[in-house]
Amino acid sequence: MSKQNKFAAMASLNKMHTDLKVLGDKKYIEDIEISNLIENPFQPRLEIDKDELNQLALSIQEEGLLQPILFTRMGHNGKQEDIIIAGHRRVAAHKLLGLKKIKAIFKPNVTKQELASHALTENLQRINLTHVELAIQYTRLLNSNVFASVEELAKSLGKDKYEIGRIIKLMTLDEDVFNDLLQTKSIKDIKKLDMLRQIDDKEIQKEIYFWIKEEEPQPTRKEIKEMISSLYEKSHKQDKKEYNFTNSKKGCIVKLPQLSQDKAKQLENFIKKLLGEING
Repeated sequence: MSKQNKFAAMASLNKMHTDLKVLGDKKYIEDIEISNLIENPFQPRLEIDKDELNQLALSIQEEGLLQPILFTRMGHNGKQEDIIIAGHRRVAAHKLLGLKKIKAIFKPNVTKQELASHALTENLQRINLTHVELAIQYTRLLNSNVFASVEELAKSLGKDKYEIGRIIKLMTLDEDVFNDLLQTKSIKDIKKLDMLRQIDDKEIQKEIYFWIKEEEPQPTRKEIKEMISSLYEKSHKQDKKEYNFTNSKKGCIVKLPQLSQDKAKQLENFIKKLLGEING
């Protein structure tokens, strides 16, 4: 071996030794007590499929943990807490196996924004969060002031701010529609959901939603647009019917056209206000 090659080999060995020393340093990788770990408070969903968890546990039992979890330490109520950044499923698999410790990489100086971003990114990579589930999580992050604006949230996630904004607006869907979407995940097309959201008459919105949900195959965007126009036209014609007044000894009888629930409520509020002004 030439002198030059000998020096190159020694340099390579020295670098390998340094790398191993760094990896072996407890400041970087350590075995930590699972009982001390707490979940990332910004996790959008922690439901883990039982079969998936069993398979992961079996893999860890046979081959060991191939990828350590990522965690940080934060002060809370005067004490330091170990918070999982990434690896909730690996921790759950260790618990299933009855293990007390887990290999972990420590990441210092993690902000709340980074915790939230890691939580969302990890879940987006592994499970299919629906648009309404994302709407809940995005809104929670904004309301808790983790992110100051939609722009800041979008930048943190590497997404378009208009896409994030459109998802957040789904929070204005009718409550029955929103809750049903959470349970059934019946509509996955964000443009169809956005069309629903823009229907200001909640009764029509619900009628359109359940029609889309029950139709097989599911209606196209064009068909949905045509159905919305048809229902609005029908509702408008009903509202344009003239009121019939009938005078009698017992008073004046007013016969109204059939109104939607929203329109009837508006009329009721108007009459109450009018009577209040008269009596006042």
